[in-house]
Amino acid sequence: MNQYRRIYIAGPITPRNPNVDPVKEYASNCHFMIEAWIDLAIAGWHPICPAADFIFLFFIPDMISKVKEISLAWLEASEAIVMLPGWENSSGAKAEFELAVKLGKKVFYSIEEANKWLKKEVGNE
Repeated sequence: MNQYRRIYIAGPITPRNPNVDPVKEYASNCHFMIEAWIDLAIAGWHPICPAADFIFLFFIPDMISKVKEISLAWLEASEAIVMLPGWENSSGAKAEFELAVKLGKKVFYSIEEANKWLKKEVGNE
């Protein structure tokens, strides 16, 4: 058994709504991903939250391609991916979804679905 149950969190990060302050939307998107990280970690997953990596862009703005590269490496190392609401409207999350499918990762469309699967899986080990 793999002692680590890595799950990659995919969802919108970049602000897209023209009716919302982009800083507030970005902060809200990151907050939602961090809440997902907490819920998944409590359930027993070892979640990877790409929103946490994006904090580096405040310090080194020209590193976006490197941050994205690192995020995709973590996705490749994960067992599964969870798609947060709104992922369909995010070009980054759609690319992560496509890579996850190509790599044969388990794809979950909600935190509840991922946690239910994990509980069943751990119970069978």
